[in-house]
Parts: sequence; structure tokens; C-alpha cells
Amino acid sequence: MLMEGSIKMLTSCTAMSNKVMRMSDEDIISSLPEQILHHILSYLDMKEVLLTSLLSTKWRNVWRSVPNLIFSESFWKDPVRKVLVLSKFIYFVDTVLLLRGGSNINKLSITSSKYNNLNQIQRLITYAVMRNAKEIHMVGLDIYRAKPDLLSLLARVNTLHLVSVRISSFDTQEWLHLKSQSLENLIIEDCRGFRCLGIYTPQLKYLKVENSREEYNPSGLIEIDAPKLTSLVWKGYMYKDYIFSSPSSLVTVEVDTKINSVDEHEHLNTDSSDEDEDEHEHEAIPSPDVVFGKCLRNILKELTNAKSLILSAHGFQTAHVSRLGSTVMFNSFDSPGESLEQPCDEEGWKK
Repeated sequence: MLMEGSIKMLTSCTAMSNKVMRMSDEDIISSLPEQILHHILSYLDMKEVLLTSLLSTKWRNVWRSVPNLIFSESFWKDPVRKVLVLSKFIYFVDTVLLLRGGSNINKLSITSSKYNNLNQIQRLITYAVMRNAKEIHMVGLDIYRAKPDLLSLLARVNTLHLVSVRISSFDTQEWLHLKSQSLENLIIEDCRGFRCLGIYTPQLKYLKVENSREEYNPSGLIEIDAPKLTSLVWKGYMYKDYIFSSPSSLVTVEVDTKINSVDEHEHLNTDSSDEDEDEHEHEAIPSPDVVFGKCLRNILKELTNAKSLILSAHGFQTAHVSRLGSTVMFNSFDSPGESLEQPCDEEGWKK
């Protein structure tokens, strides 16, 4: 009996050892569930995703159902001349759309400064929307004077992120009108092509508008109608007017705005050689800080429902009573933990 038990134990140990050896010879990543494989591949550009189809027969068709489609022109540059081969990039995008399976998409992301054919862009956006894409990220594209149907397609997702996009409405070069019943998150960074921005989104919860470019347009306008907005971020160079009724749902606001670095003395009319000239000709043009202060007041007076406000150091310096001419009251800051935060210095925020 002892001999028989020893043989069974030895047989069991040998079988376990053989199993461990077989596992060490296998591709551990390939043995992962498809859902995890999709998650891993969702961080890669589609060109890299396609290359995985060469690994083995199991990987051959995995790319067809990856939920995130990421296209970047940086992967299509000539290795010698270091310039974009646009025709190959366009062909690749079209081929992926043609051969990919019919599974739903979570996110579409495209980065290109040359992929600016409106028909191609609309075909790409249509493909994503028809497959229930929740997010669309666009970087560097040119969709100036986009037709209403293209803008309406963009507005059908939950999250829209535009970076360095040249865009405006088709019927006017002045305005970009974004109307949506679906958008919950909207991020507009360093976009151009419009002077005025209109956002009409009843479901919007998060809005970020940032403009780090030097082109300060003192006559610009932003109009917002977002009754469910909870978080708002303003950054960069300012517009002159803000039409925005602060919703009761607003919780957090971050304002880090500025104007061009212009010599204040250049804004003053100091020529008084001719005493007979009309006195109005000698009136000082408002300095940049005064202009900034008025713009800042236009923002803050519409945000009185916010429970937490973070204001940049420059904003605090400029938002002096003598500059603004009046004090902006925040009635919401009367509950524990709800306050107006200010930075410790000009470099950062109060921690």
C-alpha cells in the first residue's frame, strides 16, 4: 500500500511539472481573455494593432473588434525624409473601416494636420456614430465651415474632445454652434476658425474651454446654455463677453485666464501737444489689466451658484475692487467645505 501511494504521488508531481513546463512554452498574453486583450490594444495606434495579427492565428482577427480606434499621422512618416505620406495614411484609415467587423466602438481618435478632406472626415465620423461610439477625439483637423450634418454627427456622442481643430459653422465664419441632446463632456482646446462660441447642451456636465494661443480677440463671445453643468474650466486667453446663466447644479469652477503680454504704456494716449484738440482724443485706452478685470467680472458674475471656485494667481491680482469696480458675491460659499480657493503664489494653487 505504501508503494502504491508513493507511485500515485510521483505520478501526480510529474503531471504537474509537465503542465508548468507547457505553460512556460506558451504565450501567456495570448491565453488572456479577449476582453483583456481588447483593453490592452485600446491604448495602441491602429497600425500597431494591425501588426499583432502577424503574431499567430489567434491574433489574426483580434483587431477587427478592438473598441478604440486610434489613428495618428505620426506613424505614417517617411523614415528617410521624416515627412508624412498622406496617401498611405488615408488608405490605411479607409481600409480599416472597410475590413473591420461590425462590433460597437467606444472611442474614435484621429490626429492629423493634413487629413482635412471634409468628405473623408464625415465618412469616418459617420462610421463611428453608426457603431455607437461614446467618445470622439480630434486633434489638428481642418473642418472649417463644416456642414450642419457633420456638426450634428459630432454632437451625438457623450464625449467630444477637440484640440487645435480649425472649425466653424457652415453658414457663418463668426460662430461655432454646438447643439446636442447627448453631449455630457465637452473639451475645446486651442481651436480656431470662429470668433464666437455657442454651446447649447441640456445634458452637459463637464465643460473645458482652453486657449493658450496669443491671438487675443477682445470682441469674442461665448454663450452657454447647459442647465445640468457640474464642472467648468476656463483657461487661457479670454473672450470679451460671456453669456451664461449659472445652473444650480454647478459644483466646481476653475478659472485660469489671461490676456496678451502687451506693454501697458502702448495702450495710453499721451500725446497732448495740441491743447485745442478734442479732449476725447487724449483719453487713455484701458490698460490690459483693466480689460482683463472687466472680462473676469463678466465670468465671475455668472458663476455665483458654484460651490467651489479655483482662481489663478493672476486672476486674484487683477480682480481688485478698484479694477472691477464692484464685488462679485458667491452666495454658495456658506456651507462647510465650500470655499473660494486662492493660490499660494503666482506659480501654483493653494494646496
